[in-house]
Amino acid sequence: MYADDSSVIVSAHTYVELQNRVSRVIRLFQTWCTQNLLQLNIDKTSYIHFRCKRNMPVVSIPEIVNIPNIKFLGVFLDQFMSWDVHVEYVNKKLNCSFYALVQLKRTLSIKTLINVYYSLVYCHLTYNVTLWGNSTKSDTVFIKQKRIIRLIFNIPFGHTCKQVFINNNILPLPSIYILKSILYIKHNLHSFKRNSDLHAYSTRNANQFVTVGHKLSKFEKSTDYMGVRLYNHLPNEVRSLHPVKFKRIVKSILCKHAFYSVEEYLATRLLL
Repeated sequence: MYADDSSVIVSAHTYVELQNRVSRVIRLFQTWCTQNLLQLNIDKTSYIHFRCKRNMPVVSIPEIVNIPNIKFLGVFLDQFMSWDVHVEYVNKKLNCSFYALVQLKRTLSIKTLINVYYSLVYCHLTYNVTLWGNSTKSDTVFIKQKRIIRLIFNIPFGHTCKQVFINNNILPLPSIYILKSILYIKHNLHSFKRNSDLHAYSTRNANQFVTVGHKLSKFEKSTDYMGVRLYNHLPNEVRSLHPVKFKRIVKSILCKHAFYSVEEYLATRLLL
């Protein structure tokens, strides 16, 4: 009998504490496998040590291989949570889609090519984009997307694609990231605190959500932090809408502007 892959997450505040916890978890897991008549396949077992700094020591686990990155549920996680490996993976997918569109362009109309775009390209741009869409190297994916848009609409190299995005209601990657991040907050309102929860008196921003305090700049790229900032920037009348209408209105706003960056979105006064 073969059991499905299993994952164990171990965390601690110090290296020594982490090493001790890992050793204990390994022993407990091996005991559990024995008691349930299962055999742990060491050759196919590996671990990844997530850490913020490159000079931090790596936890040592005898007989188990340490790996720098791993694919989990379709997303590549690397040891520094930079998302560089996953971005490279998405870029390879977009390259394949580009060359497929080059061949299809010879016989298909622009309308049909747009449908192909949503089948071959859009799915890779949206999948878990809230995790990697604001990472340092995500711009390389955006460049690939614009390259594909130029191909479909016959836009010369060096010319802007922005008006084409707007005219055809196609979201640029940064706008896709903004949309998905805002929807994440909308679907998890119960997980965040409003200003009104912290103050007994009424303020102008009472209904806005509070951004979580943090020590690391990397946290500012997380969905829980950046998503709140993006959500708070919406007009009050939009934030109060029912989820179905909310999604439609937010998407129409983003299609209207075709934001090329999070900064551009936050600097724009949004109107219905």
